[in-house]
Amino acid sequence: MSESGLFTLGDVLFCGGQDPDHHAIESPGFPAITYRDLRAEVSALVTSLNARGFHRNDRIALIMSPGPETAVLLVSVMSGFTAVPLNPQCTGEEYRKSFIRIGIQAIIVRKDSLESVAVA
Repeated sequence: MSESGLFTLGDVLFCGGQDPDHHAIESPGFPAITYRDLRAEVSALVTSLNARGFHRNDRIALIMSPGPETAVLLVSVMSGFTAVPLNPQCTGEEYRKSFIRIGIQAIIVRKDSLESVAVA
């Protein structure tokens, strides 16, 4: 890890010495996600977004309902970019104002929320 004592989420996740088979994320009613699986998901999403031209400090909005899938996405985006979680209950106009004010470069959204975001 960093000698300065300052750690990124990536430092903690990939160099923190966690047992890859231990649970990283648990949520009632859903299967647990291990550190191994979380690391794979984080690597895949960061690689995918980098391949699409996004870089560190780009602001990426997440419009998702609470749950383990959202936790994985949030950790993934935070590992390589600036994550901006937004309320999935917002209106198209509220999203539009937030996108402009915050300077969003990308949006990750569930298919069932596309309609309200498309209005923005």
